[in-house]
Amino acid sequence: MMVGIIIFVMGIILFPMPGPFGIPTMAVGFSIMLKTSDRIKRTTIRLVHKNRHSSRLWRRMRGLYKRIRCLTGHSQKIPSLSTAKVTRLPG
Repeated sequence: MMVGIIIFVMGIILFPMPGPFGIPTMAVGFSIMLKTSDRIKRTTIRLVHKNRHSSRLWRRMRGLYKRIRCLTGHSQKIPSLSTAKVTRLPG
């Protein structure tokens, strides 16, 4: 988790400088922190659910992520095929 915090702080320092380095660096640090800390995950989810605009964006991004996982074959269940009936041909 310390690596994520350090990268996030580096992103905050780089943010006011010219160039596109601040926000991507903060995003990488934040994603590392989310992967390693359950407390940060819970806090982030709680804050997202309090704001209806961010909640809508969160749901939209999760839906996009799930669709991409289904299309690339990384998911066990494909929603469009999971409801289809499978019938056997006689013979």
